[in-house]
Amino acid sequence: MTPLSLQEVRSMLVDHDLDPHGNTILVLVNPETDHAKHNGIDSAKIDVHSSSSMVVCCEQPSGSEEHGGEGVPPSNTQTADSEKAEAASVSYRLKGQQLCLVSRYFKNLFTGPWFENAHFQRDGGIRLYLWEEKWDPVALLILLRIMHHQLCDIPEIIDLSLLGKMVVIAEYLKCIDFLSGFLRLWGLDALSQYRRHIAFGIDDDTVVRDGLLCTFISWKLRLRGEFRLATKFLILWAQAPIHDPRASIDEYIVGALNIERERMLGMVIEPLKTEIRNLARYSLYALQQNPRTSLLGFAASARYVRMLLGLSDLSNLPRVPYTGYNIIFVDRFDHLLENFPGLSLDDF
Repeated sequence: MTPLSLQEVRSMLVDHDLDPHGNTILVLVNPETDHAKHNGIDSAKIDVHSSSSMVVCCEQPSGSEEHGGEGVPPSNTQTADSEKAEAASVSYRLKGQQLCLVSRYFKNLFTGPWFENAHFQRDGGIRLYLWEEKWDPVALLILLRIMHHQLCDIPEIIDLSLLGKMVVIAEYLKCIDFLSGFLRLWGLDALSQYRRHIAFGIDDDTVVRDGLLCTFISWKLRLRGEFRLATKFLILWAQAPIHDPRASIDEYIVGALNIERERMLGMVIEPLKTEIRNLARYSLYALQQNPRTSLLGFAASARYVRMLLGLSDLSNLPRVPYTGYNIIFVDRFDHLLENFPGLSLDDF
């Protein structure tokens, strides 16, 4: 946080000028490198569907509740390295009062007992630094435009990747309630894109990877139907215990997903394992009565079970947590897919 005069704020060159008469310069230090090349361009008008992947690492900011707290000094105070960092940064000219109306993070910064605030209240200009996260400058720009009621300059459709980044930023800035109407509309559309991708066929890893993102978005935006559907796809397609590498989803939800996945796989695999054991026991008895028939019958049954489980042989039967298997691979148990509703958002 650096005190500036209004003249300095309004004459400063910025990448995105949301209010030429604003009193705040917001500097996003160390932005996401994939989007750093868009500096100086109105990135909100970039085609949001130009990305070839829907996947995004939605890292949850650690300790976000402490940032901007009333008893904690602002974490974006200017340091000796700020000049060097600004070379790769993205800057926005804004109206501070507008930010305070919609974001508790900015309200706590502007109203806290800091020396810089005394200057800001007197001379009316300030520069803020966002150091904490490598955020997408396009996602931040769209959120800032909504805060300034510039609705004509925001895209009508946003893909799953960009929406996930916006939800992370909105939660960190403590303005997700104000933005929830826009985010929910975009979320419904983005999650329907995810369903269409599955319908047209994508690999299992992509289903799970994007399913984690859909679960995160629908959980934060309280989209009950979409949360149930996203968790259903995760449970049915995951070939290993579900793990969120960025810890953006609550551990309780991830644990519930894994418990349900193992339960459903057990309903499919354990009866097949029992059938294999029964065939083995039967073959020992029947071999004495009719060796040729019993061996042929056992071989045919063994091939069928091996085909269902995808085994190269019958000596390596799958065990909990059934790594390498998912519900989708067995067409014989389609009734499980039809009757399984997914998890309920009301439980989390």
